[in-house]
Amino acid sequence: MSLIALFSFGLILSDRNANFAASFAIILSGSIVGYLFHNFPPAKIFMGDSGSNLLGFSLAILPLMERESVTKGTMLWIAPTILLLPIFDVFAAMLRRIRQGKSVMTPDKWHIHHKLLHFGFSTRSILAMIYSTCMILGAISILELYLSPMIHWLLLMAGWAVLFLLFLILHYLKEKNAANQ
Repeated sequence: MSLIALFSFGLILSDRNANFAASFAIILSGSIVGYLFHNFPPAKIFMGDSGSNLLGFSLAILPLMERESVTKGTMLWIAPTILLLPIFDVFAAMLRRIRQGKSVMTPDKWHIHHKLLHFGFSTRSILAMIYSTCMILGAISILELYLSPMIHWLLLMAGWAVLFLLFLILHYLKEKNAANQ
């Protein structure tokens, strides 16, 4: 997901002449390609907390590294759209834990990839679904460069709504399956 998000940010920032930020995003995405070569199932290496924290921090600051977008607020919706899948997954996990009376920091086995595994999808097919979703969200964000603001806004909202509905359907199916067992 980070590779797709960083590449999307890199293209958008490059178009906006934020050369340092764009270069940072593209170089970091290039380093992830090397990592993924060894991490695609079956994984041979593990990134660990340091690597994931570096990627998370980088993804958090990249939208802020282009002054014009920050002052105009155009990255306000583009950045979360690029990162929408992990954002929705985190919020769903937090709500699930709060409803169960647990700490939001309590680990569980019901993140989106766990749900898809539970429904019988293979690891590779889950990766294909997650990567495809991230690519679609990245493409929607990149289209901001070419579409009128109103059309792009409608496309963003449609992307958000479709992903939200998919999360609701997965939750419903998981609850229905749990009730039947």
